[in-house]
Amino acid sequence: MSEVLLTALQKKLEGDVAVAKANIDVYSKNSVGIGEHPDIVQAIEDQVAIAAEAQDKLNMIGTILQDELELLLD
Repeated sequence: MSEVLLTALQKKLEGDVAVAKANIDVYSKNSVGIGEHPDIVQAIEDQVAIAAEAQDKLNMIGTILQDELELLLD
């Protein structure tokens, strides 16, 4: 698999995690600013799910890269 594509995907997913963490921070500290989310706990849970999914994908990319490296070394 192209390392350039995996690296691009990795950066995108890292951004997804960062955005979700920032949203959680805003929801936790400034709930007044999110009037469209009357259920703040649910809004935070949604962001946790986004971050968790992105992190799972990042972990898989790490596994793929490790597997490719092992193939090259064999």
